[in-house]
Amino acid sequence: MILNNPYIYRIHQAFSRLVFQLIKKQIWTRFALRKHDEIPDSLTFTKTIEGYPLKVFNKGFLSSQIYWIGCFEPNLYNQLNQLVSPGDLFIDAGANLGYFSVTIGHLLKSGHQQGKILAFEPCTSTFEILKDNIDANHLQQIVELFPIGLGSESETKTLHLSHLNELNTFCQPHFSEFSTEEVKIKPLDSFYEYFTPEYNKCIIKIDVEGFEKQLLQGADKFLSDIRTQHIVIECFNNLDEIKEILNDYGFTISTPPIERATYIASRF
Repeated sequence: MILNNPYIYRIHQAFSRLVFQLIKKQIWTRFALRKHDEIPDSLTFTKTIEGYPLKVFNKGFLSSQIYWIGCFEPNLYNQLNQLVSPGDLFIDAGANLGYFSVTIGHLLKSGHQQGKILAFEPCTSTFEILKDNIDANHLQQIVELFPIGLGSESETKTLHLSHLNELNTFCQPHFSEFSTEEVKIKPLDSFYEYFTPEYNKCIIKIDVEGFEKQLLQGADKFLSDIRTQHIVIECFNNLDEIKEILNDYGFTISTPPIERATYIASRF
């Protein structure tokens, strides 16, 4: 039989594990969606699959996945853990409640050569939870927090707030907003001084709900630096424009997306 061949058998085993992981992910994701309304009414601390404490909201897909499963977007999580190493600079643009800043922060803290995270979150109420999560994980020396948005220039802009906090946006909202907030925006290049020679490379994670183009337009210094090796970007509507911008800097976006509309652009 063909499975008597050890090489074919290993391929078969690897494929079986992959299929199992995909099925498990679908089951858990649907479970989290069904349990969406069963998170306690008030803000509450839960734990990630690694055991890290994390305060979550009482609604929203992000919070429900973390509360019931202990992780969020597992494919993205696994990719970031492969891309980021101790001694790197990690930029979390659209940090939200800090899931990736916390998990990557512990990774950077674990090495002999510590790395650094710059985490940006413009929504005031979300930023307070982000700060609580960084404090609860004792990552203040690794993660530096900024209560601002990132764009092409320094300005003040209206942030449209959703009942699901992961949908907050500077763009025309596609949801029924319940409030707005005026927040400061700065170019990412305003923080280029943090990218000192001590850091091996830079990885930028972008989750800014339609404001990706403006953020990249304000990041020329980072994108021009050969040490910026990977851009992880969520992009629903303007992928061709984003590809063109990143291609000009020598990045290639891999397809299909690793999570919903999240792509990895790498410099080779």
